[in-house]
Amino acid sequence: MAKKLKLSPIAATLMYRVRNRLRLEKRDNLWTLRIALARSLQSNTNLESWKGVQTSDLEGDRPFEIEVPTLEQRDGLLFKALLQQQYHSRFDDDAYENLLLKHVEHGLEILEKETQKFTGYEYLVAIAKKGIKEINLQAGPEDQEQIPIQSGYEDVISIRIGVNKENNEPHVIHFNRADEHNNNYMGIVGRPGSGKTYFVKHFLTELRKASKFRTNFIIFDYAKGDIADDQDFIQETKAHLLKVGREPIPVNIFKTRNSYQDKRFAAERIVGIVKDVEARIGRVQENNLYEAILSAYERFMHRDVPWPDFNAVREELEDLNDRPDSLTSVFRPLTEHNLFATREMPVWDSLVNRTVIIDIHESPAQKDLCVFFVLNELYRQLMLMPDSNVDLNTLAREMRTVVVIDEAHHFLKSKKRVAVLENLIREIRSKGASVILLSQSPDDYDKADFNFLEMLEFVYVLGCNPSSHKFLQQMFGVSGEQAKRLMREVTGLGQGEAFGKDGERVLRMGLCK
Repeated sequence: MAKKLKLSPIAATLMYRVRNRLRLEKRDNLWTLRIALARSLQSNTNLESWKGVQTSDLEGDRPFEIEVPTLEQRDGLLFKALLQQQYHSRFDDDAYENLLLKHVEHGLEILEKETQKFTGYEYLVAIAKKGIKEINLQAGPEDQEQIPIQSGYEDVISIRIGVNKENNEPHVIHFNRADEHNNNYMGIVGRPGSGKTYFVKHFLTELRKASKFRTNFIIFDYAKGDIADDQDFIQETKAHLLKVGREPIPVNIFKTRNSYQDKRFAAERIVGIVKDVEARIGRVQENNLYEAILSAYERFMHRDVPWPDFNAVREELEDLNDRPDSLTSVFRPLTEHNLFATREMPVWDSLVNRTVIIDIHESPAQKDLCVFFVLNELYRQLMLMPDSNVDLNTLAREMRTVVVIDEAHHFLKSKKRVAVLENLIREIRSKGASVILLSQSPDDYDKADFNFLEMLEFVYVLGCNPSSHKFLQQMFGVSGEQAKRLMREVTGLGQGEAFGKDGERVLRMGLCK
């Protein structure tokens, strides 16, 4: 008859509590117990003289038993080897089962403390990453595309936003605390002259300083160039200024692994971007662009730089159709004005590892397409990276970069273009990246199929003229009547004033103070 591990009543109570916090209610209890065993072994604690669970605020109703082979699931030899390695000793079955029980109960005690605020899948990812980090796991497929990974900032990033106008108390956010916020995406809304640009520059300056310049940002200066012209901001944030039209963006969006499958994926991705931005392009032109990109890859596959550029793709397009059309009109300004690096030019190894102001307000070509190409490349690079770490003690998520999108209505008003933004919002949080959207009116968000409001953790509404109270009602969680009153107050906000949220309260703030 198989031997059983008998958990104490308190340990059994911890098991049920931890199981719920890990959202494993529909799984067998052995899942929770094996996670507890792994967490205890990961802690590298010697339990020979351990006295058992010391959680004093619990009373167990009944013990819990599980057969040893059921817990082991064919991993008995592995478990015994791990314990023998940790204790530098060989022991018989009784000693093994005694230590096994101690480590399971000890692991439950650790899990109970660590999952009080930090739960579910993200906690499991965090402890897995902790293990990977500690054993310095470096291996990876040789043919995997290498994106240089600079560690982001791993401690809590506390930023003073301004002051509460009612009592002049400072309003501080912990930007990357995983237990305080579902995400750290931000929306800043305000009419021209409300102080919106000044506030975002203040925020990014504080972010860089608080993160010891290890959290980067990319911002597109879309309209007036007032960010690119601010030399103090550039110096304080140690940002690189890139003036599109005067110098090429050092990015090659065609760069990929030299396999046929990856080239096809790249071609499909680039066709999709052009299609999303250029509504006039039909199916025949889509197919022509796809074939032109693959042909351009074929031309350079045996060269030192085995990928094309916009010039090569334009040449292939003209070979397919020598008559000007809406597709060639897209590629003509990209090549004639050298907006992106050519094959022979050096390119940035990573967008994630740079703090950049991309000034496109004087761009001679279509601004939207430049932004989309850069955003898509940033998204691609982020998705090739491992998830960022969440520290189990501070619960701070490692922050690598922040993407700032000015004039966000260019995205929000287009069903096709909003898809790029939706992908960013949905998927990059776990990569240690955040998005800040700047727009002129809350009404911009009503036009998007995707509900961005559910994803914005921080929202600051400066002076503006909304036509509806729905944004304020949903964003601040107030009643319809309160939202209507708030809408009237928003129109009268002075420069640098805003409404924001602090927990369940709506605050009137003086920003940047």
